[in-house]
Amino acid sequence: MRSFTLALMLVFPLAAAEIQATAERGKSILQEQSCTKCHAITGTASTVSADALMRPLAREYSPAGLVATLWNHAPKMWGAMAASNTAVPKISEQDAADVFTYFASLRYFEPMGDAGRGLKTFHSKKCDGCHLKDSTGRAVAVSKWQSASDPIALVSAMWNHIPQMREEMAKRGQKWPELTARDLSDVVLYARSFPANRNQTIRLELPPLEGGDGLIEQWGCKTCHVGKNEFGPQMSRLTLTDVAAALWNHGPKMVQNPTQIPAEEMRKLLGAVWARQFVKPAGDAMKGRKVAETKKCVTCHEGGSAPDFAALQGKFTVLRLTSALWAHGPNMLKQMTEKKIDWPRLTVVDVENLVAYIDSGKRQP
Repeated sequence: MRSFTLALMLVFPLAAAEIQATAERGKSILQEQSCTKCHAITGTASTVSADALMRPLAREYSPAGLVATLWNHAPKMWGAMAASNTAVPKISEQDAADVFTYFASLRYFEPMGDAGRGLKTFHSKKCDGCHLKDSTGRAVAVSKWQSASDPIALVSAMWNHIPQMREEMAKRGQKWPELTARDLSDVVLYARSFPANRNQTIRLELPPLEGGDGLIEQWGCKTCHVGKNEFGPQMSRLTLTDVAAALWNHGPKMVQNPTQIPAEEMRKLLGAVWARQFVKPAGDAMKGRKVAETKKCVTCHEGGSAPDFAALQGKFTVLRLTSALWAHGPNMLKQMTEKKIDWPRLTVVDVENLVAYIDSGKRQP
């Protein structure tokens, strides 16, 4: 029960860079740039298996995580490409956004998700008491869940369902069924196993990154989410499934029932609090400076032969770092080898902090 069919229609507008990324284009780039010669992606243009992502990438979902994985693996990749006479891919910022968006579309289902396990979770959490055959007349049967094809709709539906669930749980004297992100991913795959849901087009469409801030205040989110509880740091490296599970588990802890938020308004909210963090993760410029020093980036990029960090124009993002890696990486490796400098290995946090430092325009702490 681990395979399922989907049609990709994931659109990811990135207002800051005027880039609109799509999952379908991202998959084409991987094929056109010969990435699939080594990194097989299971399935045809319309079929993707739950094992579609290789395990190393499955652990690193965010763009910063993917950049760290690519960076650390790059010298080995370039060596393999040279041995097989394969040209090094040319990846623009647009291409990087498309590829990351493609991976995001797969990650919605969690690569290790399992529909059979979802059925067990659906039963153990007592979801089948209401949602199996719409026995109460108020609950939507799992076989008809439209939100199984749209992660934003899933977040909205779960959030808006909290008041009704609190009432129903109180009547039955049952405890609130908390869900982990994996639980929810499994349940979504279980929902998609029904004939009516199996061939639904996957829709993950977010608005521009700017414009949703007013809604955060309008819907009362800022009552609690200020200071250390601000959304930015909390959203770092979260999937939308993580967000949906966190909101669901938060429901019974609220003093009052949450305000109902329409799906399109929820889409705008998540554009402000999730998508922005997805593209421009919160890093620490001061720590990024230390990364630049310890990894010897400053040897070439501050007064050396490479472009000076402080002289770079425009915003610096993980998309730009990815493009730079593929455009200049092989030559950079050659120069580092000549200077007897080891290729630096980067963690996800290193990438986030380094991007923050370069974008800050500061050359000194």
